[in-house]
Amino acid sequence: MFEKLWTLILRELRNWIRSPILSITFLVGPALWIFVFGSAFNAAFFASGGNPSSLQGAPNYFNFIATGMFVVLPMSFASRTGASIFADRFKGYLDRLLVSPTSRSTIVLAKVFAGVILGVIQATALLFLTVPLGVKIPDFTPFSLVLLLVTVAMLSFGFSGVFLMVSTRIRRFPTQQMVGSLITTPIMFLSNAFYPSTRIPGWIGWLVAINPVSHAITITRRVFFQGSPFGSGTVFDLSMLCLFVLLTSVAMFITTKKWL
Repeated sequence: MFEKLWTLILRELRNWIRSPILSITFLVGPALWIFVFGSAFNAAFFASGGNPSSLQGAPNYFNFIATGMFVVLPMSFASRTGASIFADRFKGYLDRLLVSPTSRSTIVLAKVFAGVILGVIQATALLFLTVPLGVKIPDFTPFSLVLLLVTVAMLSFGFSGVFLMVSTRIRRFPTQQMVGSLITTPIMFLSNAFYPSTRIPGWIGWLVAINPVSHAITITRRVFFQGSPFGSGTVFDLSMLCLFVLLTSVAMFITTKKWL
């Protein structure tokens, strides 16, 4: 099983390596997005009377939104996991896999783990690309890097599973893209990625509180801006991410066994 799993993971990764355009947009696009929107929103935040003390330790809004994007962009990228199902089905490769001795769980895990690997690579690349643009990391250690990458990996795993479930049920690619946008956009804006928690209206505060993206971003900002990111708050946030991964894993295996 492990040999088949690794072979399928490598195939997913090779599909990206062999496409220079995808590789460039995968690495450079998110950094430009952070720089352009981060700079614009930074000016707007202070023009509207924003207080830096509400930014979870970030020295300015640019750093605040950049650290949020370290989580949001790999989460959005996880939607490509679902797109790979459509590509394999269109080429007939998925049908050949399903009649082979390879189990459905191996196929599913290969695509999810490939999404996790690419999400971690993207987060690492963003780390090195955005620091020269002004992102400050005063207390960054190797342990902080491990915590950051584990957080991104857990979130990528969970959302790769979500988009994989969507793609196994939906048979038309435009519909899958529409549903993917309907999932990622509300989740992104119903988190603390763009707004300090003090500026979030109370009636949607509970949605932000249960959003796994919010917990991952909170961990990320502790890693970047607080000297002790391994406190009880981080344990709670990691526990919420573990619950998210567990629930999506169970749902993913049940649905893909029925619909894949």
